[in-house]
Amino acid sequence: MGHLPIVSESSLEDMIKKGAVLVKVPRANCRPSQKWADILADALCIRKGDHVFPWVVKSKQTGFSYQFKASDSAYLVDEPEYHIGIPVEPVYQQRQTHLTEGTALDFFPNRPGDGILWNAIGKKSLRRGRAITHQTPHEDRLMIEMLGALTDCRRPSSCHDLQPCATSFVSKSGVKVSANGKIASLELHSDKWTEDGHFRWEKALEASLVSVLGTNDQEGFMEALGMPKAKVLWFANYLTYGVQGGSIDLLLLARDGAVNKALVIELKKGGLAPKPFRKAVAQVRAYSLYVEKALRSFGEKIITVPIVLSGLRNRPQQPLPDDGVLHILYQVEKGRIVYRVA
Repeated sequence: MGHLPIVSESSLEDMIKKGAVLVKVPRANCRPSQKWADILADALCIRKGDHVFPWVVKSKQTGFSYQFKASDSAYLVDEPEYHIGIPVEPVYQQRQTHLTEGTALDFFPNRPGDGILWNAIGKKSLRRGRAITHQTPHEDRLMIEMLGALTDCRRPSSCHDLQPCATSFVSKSGVKVSANGKIASLELHSDKWTEDGHFRWEKALEASLVSVLGTNDQEGFMEALGMPKAKVLWFANYLTYGVQGGSIDLLLLARDGAVNKALVIELKKGGLAPKPFRKAVAQVRAYSLYVEKALRSFGEKIITVPIVLSGLRNRPQQPLPDDGVLHILYQVEKGRIVYRVA
């Protein structure tokens, strides 16, 4: 899958020198909060092998000229202004001539079935301030086609690697990291992120789920969906929904046996009473129809599975008759998330 990190000319230079996508976040904000969870959820969507297309802004050359490949997932780092870094391969590609933003974000496909870069267009038109925009595999193919012929380049050998964070910083950040600083997940053994078995912020639920997708740790979630053997092919958070300014919390493309499915997930951090549950059901059904149409524009037929994931209640909300929505409940217990079908 592909990602479009927003960069200026100077931060693009930093990215090349450091060999990593750098996420700007003030040190004071690197502690459990809605904002920090939001940043983590975005960064943790990038995995080894993913395409990265820096989106240059605030420049005469606004648009796209480079293609990188992630060599790993996100790390906590200690760089001036930057505290998340996603390493990229030392060899990257550059376009001979610049692909302008206007050309890339054209509303009208060149050929039937080409589709459009709907997530990038949504970010631009809705003026979303997010640092990283994610793309579907279809959008990746379209972007690569638009970039055309590319020339290989190599990161200068004289450049310095990313600086790891001090142990004291890691402990305050609320995340679990490996010995070299690679982010594994949110630290759920304390009450920094949770209260009474539920996440304090919806984005924390999102970041926790994103951190395990595509790994063996996703098993509990996929089993609750009734798809224990399904293979996650792609996933992304906070995708554009129409022109209303809404967003799809989480979208997964998975192969369940011989069937390709799009799992459209609406997240709710707490338990849902009947009225907010009905609202969540209506939302995710609308999102599912939108995703189906979006994928159809790329010539793909796929089964959509609308899902509401919410906190466990003492009196669980019963699924609405014939609503066609899968309702999954979660509870944080002893540092791990337990899922079950409602």
